[in-house]
Amino acid sequence: MGETRRDRIQWYRVDNLNGDNRVAIEGATDEKYTPTSSDVRKYVSAEVTLNHEVISSDLINVSHDIHFLTSTEHGGPRVTNAILAEGNRLVYIVKSDHTDYVVGEEIPVGISEYEINDLFLGINQSTPYLYVFEVDQEDNIAFVWDYSKFKIDPNEQIPVTDLEKINQVIVEATGDKIETLKLEGVNEELIKELADLLTKENLDVTPIGSLIADADGEDEDDTVSEEEFAAFFTGLDYAQVVGTYTGLKDDQKAVLAKLKEIYPTPTQELTDLEKINQIIVEATGDKIETLKLEGVNEELIKELADLLTKENLDVTPIGSLIADADGEDEDDTVSEEEFAVFFTGLDYAQVVGTYTGLKDDQKAVLAKLKEIYPTPTQELTDLEKINQIIVEATGDKIETLKLEGVNEELIKELADLLTKENLDVTPIGSLIADADGEDEDDTVSEEEFAAFFTGLDYAQVVGTYTGLKDDQKAVLAKLKEIYPTPTQELTDLEKINQIIVEATGDKIETLKLEGVNEELIKELADLLTKENLDVTPIGSLIADADGEDEDDTVSEEEFAVFFTGLDYAQVVGTYTGLKDDQKAVLAKLKEIYPTPTQDVQAVAFSSLNMGDTFIVEDGIVKFI
Repeated sequence: MGETRRDRIQWYRVDNLNGDNRVAIEGATDEKYTPTSSDVRKYVSAEVTLNHEVISSDLINVSHDIHFLTSTEHGGPRVTNAILAEGNRLVYIVKSDHTDYVVGEEIPVGISEYEINDLFLGINQSTPYLYVFEVDQEDNIAFVWDYSKFKIDPNEQIPVTDLEKINQVIVEATGDKIETLKLEGVNEELIKELADLLTKENLDVTPIGSLIADADGEDEDDTVSEEEFAAFFTGLDYAQVVGTYTGLKDDQKAVLAKLKEIYPTPTQELTDLEKINQIIVEATGDKIETLKLEGVNEELIKELADLLTKENLDVTPIGSLIADADGEDEDDTVSEEEFAVFFTGLDYAQVVGTYTGLKDDQKAVLAKLKEIYPTPTQELTDLEKINQIIVEATGDKIETLKLEGVNEELIKELADLLTKENLDVTPIGSLIADADGEDEDDTVSEEEFAAFFTGLDYAQVVGTYTGLKDDQKAVLAKLKEIYPTPTQELTDLEKINQIIVEATGDKIETLKLEGVNEELIKELADLLTKENLDVTPIGSLIADADGEDEDDTVSEEEFAVFFTGLDYAQVVGTYTGLKDDQKAVLAKLKEIYPTPTQDVQAVAFSSLNMGDTFIVEDGIVKFI
């Protein structure tokens, strides 16, 4: 796109070569300027805007003197006045009654004024001056802008930049009441987009021009500077303008939107709390007080703000919930206290279960609010912990346990075991369910619970349920410790029978040991119940006591006969592997059942009859 260049020219008057007291000469906006009496002993210069570039000419001194020159000086008539024009080189244009001359050049006498004019122009066009001098037909001297300096044809079609397009349209729209915009620092793409919008066919820029005209500040002039232009659009509320001026067309709105993009209103970074309030207020239709969240951990506030400002979050359901937080007071606004009470009492799981359409980001917001306002939990006692877990494990089929009379330390240890992380109480619950007695209900009473674990054989259960884990075994062991199987204190005789029965594999009758000294019975019981005693060898010996009767059970009579006839020394000598505690048991049994000894003389003289036969075996007299 091109257009005929339109150069803007303004002539200025100054006091000296330093440019002091620079004043724009009123009306001097043409390519030619004729000095006036106001310019005498001053300096003038031209300023041209060429292709939106401002270029200034050299300063030119103007002096007005009346000279009485002889004809011999110029070879012609007397000179009546002269105007001196001084630039980079001294050039005089002299006016006489008959002829004009250029002083400083060899000019033949009698040359015409048109020839002088041509000569003058020819001289200056060959120099690097920014101006030329011309004498018109009325003998006026003018300063003429020299386009040859720039080697540009005034009628040449030249390309217009995006910035030039913008300035051209805006200048026209405001009636030439805005300075040339430089848009320094603005992204070139934005400038191009604005230029494209402004040069769109059939765009009516009148409303935009009216708006820009309002950008003029309170200074004395009525021209909008670029600073005022920028300030106006920076502060402009696009939505408000579009809402107010309902007649704006789409292309006009697009221009305003682009200007607003170039001059955005600076946004102050909101705090996390401000973000939360802004979104919640909008979600509830402005029906909630400003939240202060005093005492809430800053990290939680930040996390809630991040969740609420997440892209595409629909806060409508959350707003509806919050609206329900309004208490019974007269107003319909949710106070922070009501807000806190509502979320403190809110059951997150219940809400999520009820409102099945909630999305993950909405659930996350509710979860975070619940984290900020947790439902206070009263610290459970150890007994409450035990009941809570056992009730859940049995499917609510057990009465509340009181555990009266149970040592508090045991209760605490059981509670610690039951609340251990990742404990699977299912097997324990199944066992407890078996504790229900034969009554009509299917609920385990505490009495039934106690009876069950009192009678439970821990070793048998662990041996039967081989899949039990260590933490499950630990719970059962603790319950067994709380409900131990009662043990009745055995008598010494019962202890002896219990151990000997086990040692012989239940192959001996119950011993009564009638007539045996109680002290001996006690000593035998103490020896048999000694820790780590291995009764296997003793059991094997006793098994040999079985007589020739049909059964294979050792009667007390057979037991007594066996140990009465047992030779302790021979047994100990034969079974060299017997330990001291085993030998002690045998010695005590031998003491209870000693081998009877007979007096030899008595036998010979009082008991021996004619025809009796006897032998002595191992030092003992035996009748045959």
